[in-house]
Amino acid sequence: IISAIQIASFAEQGIKVIHIVLDDVIGKHRIDKVLANQIEDWSRSQILEKIEKGAIQLNEQVIKPSSRLSKGECISIFI
Repeated sequence: IISAIQIASFAEQGIKVIHIVLDDVIGKHRIDKVLANQIEDWSRSQILEKIEKGAIQLNEQVIKPSSRLSKGECISIFI
């Protein structure tokens, strides 16, 4: 769905929030599993914790790790 994300390199540049707009989604994908595959710096358990604390949001809303992704949605990752 999305290309690999290197959180450390964004943090080094002083970037505090990453917004990803999903242009196309084929099939049903959980946000926690997609991000675990795409974020190189964080483990799946770290991603789950960040989702639960609201540091990863979908459409500017706190979500559950099991939330499914759809076309046009925006993932926000607060570094």
